[in-house]
Amino acid sequence: MADFVDLAISKISTSFGKLTLLAGLRDENTGHYTDTLAALVYGKGLDAVLEQRHRDLFLAWLGLDLATQATQVEQWIQQRLYEKLIPPAAREVERKLFVSNLVTILLLLQGRLRSLGESRP
Repeated sequence: MADFVDLAISKISTSFGKLTLLAGLRDENTGHYTDTLAALVYGKGLDAVLEQRHRDLFLAWLGLDLATQATQVEQWIQQRLYEKLIPPAAREVERKLFVSNLVTILLLLQGRLRSLGESRP
């Protein structure tokens, strides 16, 4: 079962991308990891495997130097992987609003980070 999870995430090139995928499989209400298709094949044991793999990737991410983390997040943004967060049934206007809001948020955060850096001694 762990081999299935590793194979599924092997197509994702960065630790950050793998981390976001696995985090997205966790149900906030139950705390369980769910992948409907894989659960049909592997049953309830899949939850524990996904949870452990999520933890492993999280710790690996924390072990990366800040420059590598920043590069991976930047790649995630440049490759527009955030568009995968948009459901297929979303209308074009909803898609544009989502992307526009996200870009605006990133620019605001960039400005805040810049001002924090300027205010430090």
